[in-house]
Amino acid sequence: MSRQNLIRILVISILLMTMTSSLLAQQEDVYVDAPIGPGQPNAGQPNAGQVNAAPAGPAGTYRDQFNWGLINYGFTEHVYYQFSGDGIFSGGNSPSSFLNIGWIRIIPLDFKYLPGMAFGADFMNLSQTSEDVYSGDSDVVTGPAIDMSLYVTDVKIRLFFMDPIAETLHPFFGISWGLVFGDFKTTKVGGQKYSTDFFGFLVSRNIGVQIKIGERGGLVTEFRTVTANSVRTSNDPFGRGSDGSVNLDFSGITIALTGYYRF
Repeated sequence: MSRQNLIRILVISILLMTMTSSLLAQQEDVYVDAPIGPGQPNAGQPNAGQVNAAPAGPAGTYRDQFNWGLINYGFTEHVYYQFSGDGIFSGGNSPSSFLNIGWIRIIPLDFKYLPGMAFGADFMNLSQTSEDVYSGDSDVVTGPAIDMSLYVTDVKIRLFFMDPIAETLHPFFGISWGLVFGDFKTTKVGGQKYSTDFFGFLVSRNIGVQIKIGERGGLVTEFRTVTANSVRTSNDPFGRGSDGSVNLDFSGITIALTGYYRF
């Protein structure tokens, strides 16, 4: 993963969390349990000692959550280098995209330390070109032109450490199972063109935190360690395999910063 991209996303996440916590602290309702003195309105009436008591809202009725935002996918070893064997792609930049869409259904639990869980699904679409991946200092390099379209879809289970309905912060952990697939469009040095599909399975371990901003919206920061080490290609333009196919490892870390809306 590009160190600059990682630092950028972490800094944005921390700033958004800090700003959100500050705003929420300023907007909290005040509850005062104080005696009502003579001459004050509603003295002697039921509940007269409650001032600005917040009424129960309908937030608990919104159990479906939709999120959309930025994702960065850092490979343990960049797949361009694995696919082509060309050194200009070694340690290349990781792909980022705003096409990260997810949905979960929240289910309250009666456990003290796990007050809620959720199940749902995600879809991610990322793309890169050779120019995007190359991270060297030279302006003029010779190498293959490769365009990658990458798709990830999965189902997931998420467990919350704090009440995801009533609390402001919702830390969680979870696990996901899914598919990674897509294609490479390759033009080799010399002009030969190839189209190569790839397909495989993945599993990921997820940790993160949700921050409630309003009754139905907020932010999510999520980190995933992805294992996808058996992704097979439909052909082998660079002769990297022994059977007309290449085994690629899409394992790595994803970092997502998204907004959510409940309905």
